[in-house]
Amino acid sequence: MRQIKFRVWDNVDYMSSPFTLQDIQNNKIQFTRDCKVMQFTGLLDKDGKEIYEGDIVKWKEIIAAVKYSNQSASFEINWTKKKEDRTIHHYE
Repeated sequence: MRQIKFRVWDNVDYMSSPFTLQDIQNNKIQFTRDCKVMQFTGLLDKDGKEIYEGDIVKWKEIIAAVKYSNQSASFEINWTKKKEDRTIHHYE
């Protein structure tokens, strides 16, 4: 089973370290409503880095964003998203 964890992006320049729901309950992490909470997908890129919702991924020549779909209850790749100034995960 994958670990349920999150990180926070402030939409400007701050990305938090990964944290769990228990960390929030124990007041170990705090953030404002303006921050974007990103959930860990359970997947790793080819370098072993964790992939979170909202990350930008590259597969061959395609660059896309990872998003959560309520309709399918799963993480999906948004192939229409353009490259942003965030970490790009590479797949072989």
